[in-house]
Amino acid sequence: MSAGKLGAKDLLAQLRSEGFRPSKSLGQNFLLDPNLARALAREAQIAAGDFVLEIGPGLGSLTEALLALGARVLAVEIDQRLAARLADNFEHVRELELLTRDALAGKHALAPELLERLPARGPWKLASNLP
Repeated sequence: MSAGKLGAKDLLAQLRSEGFRPSKSLGQNFLLDPNLARALAREAQIAAGDFVLEIGPGLGSLTEALLALGARVLAVEIDQRLAARLADNFEHVRELELLTRDALAGKHALAPELLERLPARGPWKLASNLP
């Protein structure tokens, strides 16, 4: 059972029908294969209860795989078009928090708004499908 209303391929088709085109300047390269998303989540050694920071969830394929493993996910998406769709697609998923912003504050630092949301104590993991 999927966490989101739409799978990544369906979401991309819907966006394309509305004129959406991936942005090269944002490095958008979407993960559409749910098997690959699940493999990435397993390789990241995500377990139930883990706190995961996901940078660039895009269409939500990896997000869905992380949630299926029982993780709590803080997803940071810079593209407002995608963030709005992700928010709608995962609107009833309590284990997901979505931030719409750049994850970085400069070349070598995470954004303060992002840092505020990371656990003050205990470990957390980073997962991403950035090219």
